[in-house]
Amino acid sequence: MPVLVALGAAALLSTLVLRMTDPVVPILAQELAVPATDLAQLATAYALPYAIFQLVFGPLGDRYGKTRVVFWSVIGSAVFIVGTALAWNYTSMMVMRLACGTCAAAMIPLGIAAIGDRYAMADRPVMLSRFMLAVILGQVMGGILTGIAAEYMSWRIVFILYAGLALAIAVALHRLPKQPSGAPADFTLQAILARYSGIMVRPKTRIVITIVFVEGALFFGLLSFIPPYLAEIHHFGAREIGLVVAAYGGGAVVFTFVVGWLVTTLGPYRMIAAGGLCGATATALLAIGASLWVFMLLAMALGFSFYLAHNGLQARATELAPEARGSVVAIFACALFLGNAAGPVVVHPIVDHFGYHPAFISVAVGMIAFGLWASVSIARVERSPATMTAAPNTR
Repeated sequence: MPVLVALGAAALLSTLVLRMTDPVVPILAQELAVPATDLAQLATAYALPYAIFQLVFGPLGDRYGKTRVVFWSVIGSAVFIVGTALAWNYTSMMVMRLACGTCAAAMIPLGIAAIGDRYAMADRPVMLSRFMLAVILGQVMGGILTGIAAEYMSWRIVFILYAGLALAIAVALHRLPKQPSGAPADFTLQAILARYSGIMVRPKTRIVITIVFVEGALFFGLLSFIPPYLAEIHHFGAREIGLVVAAYGGGAVVFTFVVGWLVTTLGPYRMIAAGGLCGATATALLAIGASLWVFMLLAMALGFSFYLAHNGLQARATELAPEARGSVVAIFACALFLGNAAGPVVVHPIVDHFGYHPAFISVAVGMIAFGLWASVSIARVERSPATMTAAPNTR
């Protein structure tokens, strides 16, 4: 259990830092003298290297030990969180977010992989749900703590406090029992490329990776534009935006309490389709929201919808290649956060040329199409003769 707690704390940190700039968008726009919509790209600056460097950290975890690599990831993140707090203009903040995303890339995928190493498939969904609760709490804390604290102190001090939290988590990780290292041959470039090639040649892997990329683009791409929308159109301050961002994580917490009932009632395939439909409904309603409480409820619905679609995909990822679990989960997480990085880039021109409301409607249509396509694709590949015997038990 101490291992699960320490890994969960690192995962909490990674999502807290991912969303830590969202609530202070109005303040940053004023201090850095840039439009609020440009600040949505701070999420891309973090998520793009976060996605790409998962492919580096996956083999590193397989070779040197997953918890050991997570420890150094946390240390690096602490350094660049301080750098973000000291940023003097938009460019320097973008650079610090890029560096921070690079360092943080190991925390969630290697945490998931480490859980896969330690627990049998029968116990893994429960352990993963506890781990993901930490991820969700990071989203909640990133919104609430940053938003409320920024009302009473400088955002720079808030970020430095987050760096202190990172160092405390690093101490907890350092005290864990060290994992045995893998064989040195496992970390040659040829071995790494062969491992990734062997993983991606499998049809089910290609389907799951493609689906999670689209999922990240839709759900996280939208989330990056909610803070500037609330600031520019509804004139919300940091505290109100923080509460809305936190509500997204609150919806995910609600999901953890009903996931068993949902799996029994809907089954793993309908859950994906339902996630797309629920997310689309909440996204479309953003265009007509008028009060803080309405936006908080819609954000909760979005968080619930994401995990409704994502839960089964994540459990499947741990069994796509058990012999190289760190690497395969790294590919999975890389695809998710590449989608996260691509989403704001795609949505930004729609917002600039047509406004927020048409952008939200476009994303809503995409979510419905995603849910139907993903559920059918997963069902087809798992029911095919080639994969029937290897399909994971997600119930």
